[in-house]
Amino acid sequence: MSATLSRRRIETWATLTAGEHAEIDKQSWSLRCAASDLVTEAVGLDVSALEKLGSAAGLLRGAAGAQRAMAEAATIHSAISFAAGAIDLAAALARGDFGEAAMLVERFGGGE
Repeated sequence: MSATLSRRRIETWATLTAGEHAEIDKQSWSLRCAASDLVTEAVGLDVSALEKLGSAAGLLRGAAGAQRAMAEAATIHSAISFAAGAIDLAAALARGDFGEAAMLVERFGGGE
């Protein structure tokens, strides 16, 4: 997702304000850090944690849906909004709040 957001930034470089550039840079770094933290946290997750979330497949569908939505976002503001949602999902997973994580996965289209 970070790479998608960065690509969107490059594609719209000339039309972005300094504030928008700064926000995209911040969101991109937050996504990279969240991904790194989740890899570390995933080692400690057990199968029952995934069952609380719904399923690993649901989580993957949610991540794929968010990635697709960000790539297809009509505006850079929409892409930033999706990035913020992904960061929220990462935070919910990291703190073990599987109820919130499931709700966010559903929002991204992973609960189909």
